Order: sequence, then structure tokens, then C-alpha cells
Amino acid sequence: LTGAEGYVAYYSTDNKTWKKISSTSKTSVTVKNLKGKKTYYFKLRGYSKSTGKAVYGEYSSVLKVKT
Repeated sequence: LTGAEGYVAYYSTDNKTWKKISSTSKTSVTVKNLKGKKTYYFKLRGYSKSTGKAVYGEYSSVLKVKT
């Protein structure tokens, strides 16, 4: 999202059911307490509140991480 004011990070263990991690002004997030020998999926999307209401952009590509 061009001119994004912030980003929302999501994660999943099955690439289908997504859980919100946090809202941040950064494009990177540190996630703690992940279990070993598991696969996690992550994605971000930007948002802007220039109209007073949150407008969300497209989701990023999914990042697959094995712990």
C-alpha cells in the first residue's frame, strides 16, 4: 500500500487459519515462543487511516519458516 501508515502481521501453522500478531509501523516483526521442528507461515499487509477509517492493502507474499 503506497503511503502505508502501518502494517498488520499475521502467522499460521497450516497456511489456512491466520492469527494476528501485531500492528506496527515497521515491515518486520520479532515473534517469540515458537515451537521447534514446526513450520510457520507469515504475511503482512499495510493500512492507511487518511480518511479516518482504516483502508487495507493487499497481503504480502507468504513467508514459510521452519524452526
